Amino acid sequence: MGMYIVETDSGTEYVPDECPSGYFDCDAPPEELTQVFRSWIEGQEVFSVERRGPAWYARLAAPGYTDSTPWTGPSDTAAEALDYVKDLYDIDDEGEDR
Repeated sequence: MGMYIVETDSGTEYVPDECPSGYFDCDAPPEELTQVFRSWIEGQEVFSVERRGPAWYARLAAPGYTDSTPWTGPSDTAAEALDYVKDLYDIDDEGEDR
């Protein structure tokens, strides 16, 4: 999937490219970008946006819960993305904490 890398006042945030609808310019003024991404970010202010093409990204989520960890990536393969997120959160192959 493609991803928008959004620099905000809360740090770097990842937004899947299918989330914001409609056309917008990644070089638009920060106020305009903040309006476009408001529903998809935790930060209150957008400083810059970069679109990255297809790659693998990963995050952890549990069935029945609406929250998840932040996206990580980009990775070249699904296996690399999975290994990275498992290492980052110290999870073994059975989903248990190490």
